[in-house]
Amino acid sequence: MKKSSVIAIGSVLIIAFAALVYFGVIHRRGTPADFVPAKSPLLKAPYIAKSIDLSKGVSSEIWDSLNGTTIEMMHQTTVFPWGKSLSSPVTVQAFHNGAEIFFRVAWKDATEDWLVKPGAFSDACAVMFNLEPEFKPSSIVMGTNGSVDIWQWKAFQNHEFWGEHKEKPLHSETFADYHYPFENEEILAVSRTETRSAVSELHASGVATLARKEKQTVSGRGIWKDGAWEVVFSRPLDNDTGMKSVNLKEGTKVNCAFAVWNGSNKDRGSRKSISGWAELSLELKEVAKNL
Repeated sequence: MKKSSVIAIGSVLIIAFAALVYFGVIHRRGTPADFVPAKSPLLKAPYIAKSIDLSKGVSSEIWDSLNGTTIEMMHQTTVFPWGKSLSSPVTVQAFHNGAEIFFRVAWKDATEDWLVKPGAFSDACAVMFNLEPEFKPSSIVMGTNGSVDIWQWKAFQNHEFWGEHKEKPLHSETFADYHYPFENEEILAVSRTETRSAVSELHASGVATLARKEKQTVSGRGIWKDGAWEVVFSRPLDNDTGMKSVNLKEGTKVNCAFAVWNGSNKDRGSRKSISGWAELSLELKEVAKNL
C-alpha cells in the first residue's frame, strides 16, 4: 500500500474518532431538545365596586360572577419532610374595589380537619408574593434567593377566630394547656397567643427564615362544604407595613404562588402541595368603566 494511502486512511480514522468524541461529549446527558419555558398562569383581579363582610360569610354569589384560574399543584420535594399526598388543582379568583383586594382559593378535600391534637393536623392554605419584581426566584421554597410575603390561613385559626363548630368543645379536646388549673377565668395565657385573625402574615428570605410580622393586616375566612374548601383572603391595597409587605396597586402586576396542607394526610410544616408562580394583574378602575 502506498504511503499516501496509509496517511489518508489514518487521517480519516482520526477525524472519525474526534467526531465520535465530540458527539459523545455533547450528548453525554441525552439528546438535546428545544426547551420552552412554562408560561405562568395569569390571574386577573378586575375592579368591582363591591366588598365582602367576612363576618357574614365568604359571599359565594360574588365569586360566581368571576372567572377562575385553575392552578396545578405539585409535591414539595425540596426539603424534608417530603409530601406524600397531593392536593391539586386549586381554583383561584381575585378582585379589588380600589381600597381592598380579595382572593378566593378553592380546592377539593374529602375531610374537614380543624382540630389539632397529637397525631392530628389542621387543613391550611397560603398565598405567597414575590417582593422583588426585578428578580424572579429560581425556587419558590419560602423565598429561596429572594424575599417573599406569605398569607397563611389555617382551619384551626379559622375555628378559633370565627367560632365555628360551637357544638364541639375546643378546649376539652386539644392537648394545649390553655389555663392554669387554679384560674376560674383566663388571666395568664399559656402556650398560645391571642388569635386576631384566621390568617397569619409571614415573611421569609430563604429556607428556615420564616417569621411572623408584628403588624397583621390580612383577614380571611374558610368554609368547608360538600368535600371542598372555599377560603377568602382580604387586605387593604394601601398597606403601610414596610418593605416586608407586597405592594398591591391598581395597574400593577406581581408574581404569586399557592400552597395547600391536607391535615388528614398529616401535612404540616414543609409537607404540603405547592404551585409554581402565577402572574397577578390588578385591573385599573378606568378599564372596568369602559367595559
